[in-house]
Amino acid sequence: MKILNILIILFAVSLNFEVYAWFNISTNGISTNDIFTLISVIVFLKLAVWDGMEFKIAKNPAVLFFLMFFATAFISGFTPLLSGEGSHITQYFKTITNFCFIYSILFILILNRFENETWNSFIRVWLILSIFINIFGVYQIIARALDLPFAWFNLTSASFFSRNMNEVDELSQLSLRFESFFRATSFFSEPSALGAFNGITITFALIPGIKKLKPFIKSKFLNFIIIFFTIIGLLLAFSLTGVAIVSILIFTLFLTERLNVFSKMLKILPFAIILIYIADVMVENYSGISVLEMFGMRFGSIANIFTGAQFGSGIDGESVTTRSENFASMVAIWQSSPLIGVGLGLTYLSPYADGWAFSDNSFGAVLAELGILGVLAYLLIFISIYVVGFKILNQSNVYNKLDDNTKRLISIAVYLMGYLFVTNFLSANNLINIASVFFIGMIYSITNNYYIDYPKNYFTFKFVNKPIKLFFVKKNSENLGKYIL
Repeated sequence: MKILNILIILFAVSLNFEVYAWFNISTNGISTNDIFTLISVIVFLKLAVWDGMEFKIAKNPAVLFFLMFFATAFISGFTPLLSGEGSHITQYFKTITNFCFIYSILFILILNRFENETWNSFIRVWLILSIFINIFGVYQIIARALDLPFAWFNLTSASFFSRNMNEVDELSQLSLRFESFFRATSFFSEPSALGAFNGITITFALIPGIKKLKPFIKSKFLNFIIIFFTIIGLLLAFSLTGVAIVSILIFTLFLTERLNVFSKMLKILPFAIILIYIADVMVENYSGISVLEMFGMRFGSIANIFTGAQFGSGIDGESVTTRSENFASMVAIWQSSPLIGVGLGLTYLSPYADGWAFSDNSFGAVLAELGILGVLAYLLIFISIYVVGFKILNQSNVYNKLDDNTKRLISIAVYLMGYLFVTNFLSANNLINIASVFFIGMIYSITNNYYIDYPKNYFTFKFVNKPIKLFFVKKNSENLGKYIL
């Protein structure tokens, strides 16, 4: 198997351990993801320049909007450059360097063809890993209550130090306590990350079966175990991120699929409800508090914030309030430079930041730092990705021609939009985050394969006319000839 394919499959593991760095350089933690990305770039350049490989570039309209968005990150640099502020210019160049490095994996996923079987292997590894991650999450909430080993992990990445304004060695996993119940985090930095992980996992595990396609894991028992612990993990994380991803998945099913497919999803709900109820009873028995009741209180808190009415008792410190205040500051920053933004990475240096170091969501970051040009391109990325996938799945003359493997992966690409929407527009700032960028690239790769294999709508491209290695082979041959003579 080609080394790039192996690296892509290994990302299924490394993406979930981003908070642990091998070492730190300034405010950046060098994680396994960074090492894999660097190796991927080196291998890709070797193929492109040294070997002179010819690439098939799909004429996927969604790719154009990504290129537009990428360009706006450079255009935003005019604001700090024209300001003449040394600290602004330095920060911009630090951020744009990191931005280019992270997004290099997306370029590789667009330019290099990764066969569908590579993505099948990636998903299988992810699903198997989910069993261990969720089982450990269950153990960890018990360990925290009883002070057992491995109850907490220290985060070692300086990237989290810079965000939390804390010492790296002292930064631990975040998990709020409710009486004797601690929210599950497993190996992640906080419960919402575990919720997002399980949102992706439930998509991989359920969508093929709902659409009457072969599951990625052949064993029915193993599939049951994966779904079982994923649902438990979603409950114990007590995360609105996970709930929102699953809710959008169900809504997308209703919007995208025929009634018989949607009804199949509804048949799974009784099993999920019974499982959640049993798990909630077990948690209440040992902790004295019901997670389902807490969800009700949390939804009540959000309803109270948005309506001003009183819907039962709420939970103090609901993050929706601080998120709305954060977004208001992002709007104020945007108004200071509405067209091209204040510059990538310069939120915390803006006089309108009101003390915020960064945006709480990617959309706010794009608005403030890249302006209206960046926002338009960013929105078009997500809209075009969904439209492309939706058209493939819902045009019977197109869909019926696809092999089952392609049908399954295109379906996954469409439903991953729930994860990307929630973690970029609602719950997190993943603008320069390897996981979010990787999954966007995964969707591009899958849809690009469709354009190349079926309508054969692509063009070929070479970075060099002649492989660089030929020049060295020729030179060595001439030197050898001289030596023989």
